[in-house]
Amino acid sequence: MATIKEIAAKAGVSIATVSHVINHTRYVSPELVDKIEAIIEESGYSEKIKKKVRKIRSGRSSQIVAVFPNIKSALYCDLCNQLQSYATSQGYQFYTAVTNDNLEEEKSILQNLISSAKTIGIFLSPASSNPATYSFLYESGIPFVCVERFIDDDVTPRILFDYTKAFHSATSYFFESGHENVLFLVEKTDSLAKQDKIAGYERALLSANHTLSSSCIAEINLYQSSDTISLNIQKSITRYLPTAIIAGGNRLTMFLLKALRELGKDCPRDISIIGFDDMLWCELTAPPLSCIHRDIDQMAELASQALFDEINHLSGAPLTRYADVELILRDSTRIIDNGPLGEHAVSPDSIRLSKEEKDFATDIFLHWFVSEQVEEEETVKDIISKLRMIKGEGQGMLVLDKDMSARTFTPPPAN
Repeated sequence: MATIKEIAAKAGVSIATVSHVINHTRYVSPELVDKIEAIIEESGYSEKIKKKVRKIRSGRSSQIVAVFPNIKSALYCDLCNQLQSYATSQGYQFYTAVTNDNLEEEKSILQNLISSAKTIGIFLSPASSNPATYSFLYESGIPFVCVERFIDDDVTPRILFDYTKAFHSATSYFFESGHENVLFLVEKTDSLAKQDKIAGYERALLSANHTLSSSCIAEINLYQSSDTISLNIQKSITRYLPTAIIAGGNRLTMFLLKALRELGKDCPRDISIIGFDDMLWCELTAPPLSCIHRDIDQMAELASQALFDEINHLSGAPLTRYADVELILRDSTRIIDNGPLGEHAVSPDSIRLSKEEKDFATDIFLHWFVSEQVEEEETVKDIISKLRMIKGEGQGMLVLDKDMSARTFTPPPAN
């Protein structure tokens, strides 16, 4: 088998130039690269290179890289910390690369990682869901796992949050609490995660007997100045006049609070809010913020295990796995007053809790109370209508008084 010195002599270049071509460590003209690679292939030296690459990639000097849209958001920042712990615990080096949700930047980063002999695995939160965009990554054979976002294929492992379920739950909570006009703020991206969030919101609309034409969805570009982002949120609030708002992202939640403050709106008196990501500061706001909580620790654990399985050629795990998501309720949401005389509606949580605790007596009472609220509202509307017709005329008032005195009270069933 030829040596690197013999290849250099045959190509008419220095040993250093051949080394740069093999290791991709310095620019060499495309024509010269083709010439040297052809000589390497003819001489059989390529097999030696492949063995060396396999040895490096199976060694503990190998690197795992997280390729994320940004590290400004709490999600990606926390994920990087957790993923690094898992990678280094296995002896791998760990690095983070930021794409800014730009496809060209992302492609450049991935191609550099592919060309590095040390790259053994990649955590990817893709800027696009189109499989054709990542054909070069598939062809490289380097193991990778999609995290939080995914490529719409049937081969790549992905660890996700069930956003459809989460935002259906949050939106339904507002409708059950008496809100009719619920604004949904979502980040302007090309990700399937965004589509899942919108799907959850729209399913809740349909479940509450609303039409999709009544949806209030505002897509906000977060790659602008903070003042511009806040202004765009304010415009959405002025346009839709919501009594409740759901923020579809952590940074959106912070900008929403800024926008409400600048508009002079009180939360929850004027507008109720459900934010995104149950961070420590969410409990420190005034009022404490209701949030959609994501289990980031669990996502990091599942993603790490999935990538280690790919690296070690293990199979059997489901292609898609979900980390937990739940709705945490605090003081930034309120129940809309339903009654004509200012009666407060029963909290949906009260009804849910009575079922969960199997407190059947309370459950029966609450259902009776809700039914009575509806009936009393109709009765008062009927009385007001009759009073308007009578216009204070004496005989009419006597008839109405006699009719009212005939009403009887029906108590709830005994325990």
